[in-house]
Amino acid sequence: MIRFEDWLRRYPTPDYATTLRIMHVGLCDLNGIERFRDLQHLDCSSNQIETLPNLAVFRQLRLLNVSQNRIRELPLLPDSIESLDCSSNLLESLPSLPRRLSQFYFSSNYVTKLPSLVGLSLRVIDGRANQLKKLPELPEHVSVSMFDGNPIEVDDDLTKDESANQIQG
Repeated sequence: MIRFEDWLRRYPTPDYATTLRIMHVGLCDLNGIERFRDLQHLDCSSNQIETLPNLAVFRQLRLLNVSQNRIRELPLLPDSIESLDCSSNLLESLPSLPRRLSQFYFSSNYVTKLPSLVGLSLRVIDGRANQLKKLPELPEHVSVSMFDGNPIEVDDDLTKDESANQIQG
């Protein structure tokens, strides 16, 4: 495992960098990442990160990929995020989501309930293989929604065909 500060010593990166891609290196934390104030794209997927620092300081962050880590909780996210991939972690719940979010991937976690999605710019949502028992109302402009692999309880008022359409979008 490698700490973020140690990674920076090996791979010096200017503080004004707008993109950081640190994948498959055994990274265990992101302590010190706050110095990259202009960050727009952060991909630290496929590491061993357990907690994330305060990401709300990144007012220009548009893409965040923290998939395939060991994260149990997401911090408050900046409003600027348009694409979020937190798939394959240990998440049980999710914070309020940014209004600009258009692509949201959180498959293969343990999420039991989603925050409200009303008012979001969502077009793609992938919540496969979680513990969702009920789906929230999806924004009307969602074009792709995937929720298979969840123990979703079927509403008695819906037929099986209607329920399948609701789940698959």
